[in-house]
Amino acid sequence: MVGIKRAIETLVRNAKSAGETVIAIPQEVAESGSAAGAGKTVLKAIPVAIIRPLIGASGAVSNTLMGIHNTLDSNQQRNIEDVNSFVNLTHF
Repeated sequence: MVGIKRAIETLVRNAKSAGETVIAIPQEVAESGSAAGAGKTVLKAIPVAIIRPLIGASGAVSNTLMGIHNTLDSNQQRNIEDVNSFVNLTHF
């Protein structure tokens, strides 16, 4: 469940970032005052609007797969917990 929760958080965070970029375009176009400035603003926003959702989707897939892995391989999770408890015991 943790993997799915993190996947959703990643998707939402990156989609929100892309959305904020798209929403800001009209204001920046109006502030530019020229057609060339407006064109630059739109061109600068396109990569963010495209890449951010892709980053979110990639992170979501990664988190989901990690969650599935941890669920299926509970022995590995126990090993990680054992190492963490050992490390905590050795810190003074």
